[in-house]
Amino acid sequence: MTKRPDIEELANGPRESVEALAAHLIELRSRGATILECIKFVKLNQSCSLGEAKNIVVNSPAWADRRDQFLQHQQHMFDEFLASSRDEIESIQQTITPNGTTFEVRMKKPAESAQDAAEPNAAADGGV
Repeated sequence: MTKRPDIEELANGPRESVEALAAHLIELRSRGATILECIKFVKLNQSCSLGEAKNIVVNSPAWADRRDQFLQHQQHMFDEFLASSRDEIESIQQTITPNGTTFEVRMKKPAESAQDAAEPNAAADGGV
């Protein structure tokens, strides 16, 4: 059985070139790293955003065979989140750029509990 790599330790090495990064992702996968661990590696090693790291990994030769499955799963999880949180979402902003589509979801602020709103603060009205 192959020992799984320590992603953070590997990512702290020198910043990889594009060619070396592609080869390193193939090596990481062959050593048992998951797609999420590879994304973490790229994010840390390249000092890039999570979205950029995800795009690099899912479009790499190392993960080409899992790209569609990963993106479908990610979309399914986002749809599930939206469905389960619809009463708590204030707004959703979609931004489409040449580099991809991003979503910004703003959640509503937690409301006062019904009891807090119904009972005035006793100290505020003299403790009567």
